[in-house]
Amino acid sequence: MKKRNVVFLLLLVFTLSLVLTACGGAKQEAPAPASTSTDAKVEPAKTYEIKVATWFDPTHPLVKSLEKFKEIIETKTEGNVKVSIFPSSQLGSEDTFIDSVKAGTVEMGISGTMINTYAPLIAVAEKPYLFQSWDHAKRAYFDEKIGDIMAEGIIDKAGFRVLGESVNGWRMISSSKKINTFEDLKGLRLRVPNVPYYIKMAEAWGATATPMSLAELFTALEQKVVDGQDNPYATVKTSSFYEVQPYMVHTGHLFTPNFWILNEKFFQSLSEDYQKIVEDAAVEAILYNWKISQENEEADMKFLEEHGVKIVMPDEEFKTKLVESQKVNDAWWFEKYPGSEELVKKIDSLK
Repeated sequence: MKKRNVVFLLLLVFTLSLVLTACGGAKQEAPAPASTSTDAKVEPAKTYEIKVATWFDPTHPLVKSLEKFKEIIETKTEGNVKVSIFPSSQLGSEDTFIDSVKAGTVEMGISGTMINTYAPLIAVAEKPYLFQSWDHAKRAYFDEKIGDIMAEGIIDKAGFRVLGESVNGWRMISSSKKINTFEDLKGLRLRVPNVPYYIKMAEAWGATATPMSLAELFTALEQKVVDGQDNPYATVKTSSFYEVQPYMVHTGHLFTPNFWILNEKFFQSLSEDYQKIVEDAAVEAILYNWKISQENEEADMKFLEEHGVKIVMPDEEFKTKLVESQKVNDAWWFEKYPGSEELVKKIDSLK
């Protein structure tokens, strides 16, 4: 019995020694350190791109104002919103890029009044002889906000919003032959945008209206497909029309605005902070555009004259006939664009 107890105790001691050895030899892993805020993965800020389409040449005041728009946005968003400018119809003619902005394949475009398809009163902006001076136009667009009246409802109908109205300028006639009198316009093959009221304007002068995109115009003038065209001095300069058009007439028949359109779905995809930055940048860039456009007008005239263009200043009889000729279209305007008669009266009261 004693012997069996001794054996049992020896086995117990041996077993305990094995357990203690195993425990002592086991490798103890250090507990994982608690994560800190500096170790957490930081998600990069979401980035956006605004592609802007326009038909204007890179040296035009409009493109210079877009460069300011770009600078403001990219600075204030620390590069998270990039603005890419595509001048000279790189993204298509006006009607093409309007459709692209509507579809959202291009985020933004600088349109003329062709967008009146979605907001008919926008057409009124280019009714001949509607504005009498720069100050008159400024009172209408900045003080009375007629652009908002014109563009009412456009978001729902077109899927884009209007950020504001910059200025193309006062349209003048250029031609391959000298025009001294109103009667000299008769039969002139005049390129016009493919817009009904431009066609009716040219026809009221007795000219032969030839609708054509701006991208095609230089070649058409050079090859004498058309005799002349109408555009502000800045466009004649920056598009080099003076190389193929030795004459101009200071008609000032239209004060042409440009509408800054932005795809609505894209706008709503931005944070509220970024939305405000985009809106504020547009306001600042548009004010800059008006400033440099007015300041450059005389310099542009001088440039054209120095490059051989003879600019005719119409006498009172010529000017009167230009204005009176357009009254034949008033009934057409007011019937085609409901509400236009009231808006014209409102603008006229701001002279």
